[in-house]
Amino acid sequence: MDDTKRQKAEEFKAMIDAARQDKLKALDITEVWFASIAKSVGAELKSKPVDEIVSALSAHHEFEQAKLQTALTIPEYNPLRRKNQNDIIDVEQLMYLWDESLCMLTADGGFKNKVTNSKQATRIITAKAADLMNAKRAEVILRDALAS
Repeated sequence: MDDTKRQKAEEFKAMIDAARQDKLKALDITEVWFASIAKSVGAELKSKPVDEIVSALSAHHEFEQAKLQTALTIPEYNPLRRKNQNDIIDVEQLMYLWDESLCMLTADGGFKNKVTNSKQATRIITAKAADLMNAKRAEVILRDALAS
């Protein structure tokens, strides 16, 4: 896991460094993101339209775009920092939201900050860690999530 996070962080750092060198303040990550998704599942780039995948994985795409924008906006942002490397694993959880019957329950408020426009954003439920560690409060949170 650590090796994967480090490798992905180094790839992200290279992309950020290139964008910074070109003095870019914004960059659309869609094409690179799409190629990475295709590669990770062993699919050909032409096997599905980009728009279809962006729609199906809209929370994932938006999180990655927000992460890149943050990196380009904050000069001291370093993807190799352990905290930032965790985003690499966190974002992978958003893949499951392609299934409309699933929700994501998390104590990490960063998801709600980075995913605001996706149709999947409403299925990201954030709760306090203490509430999730308390069985009765966690049950209420889960019941509320399932009811909506």
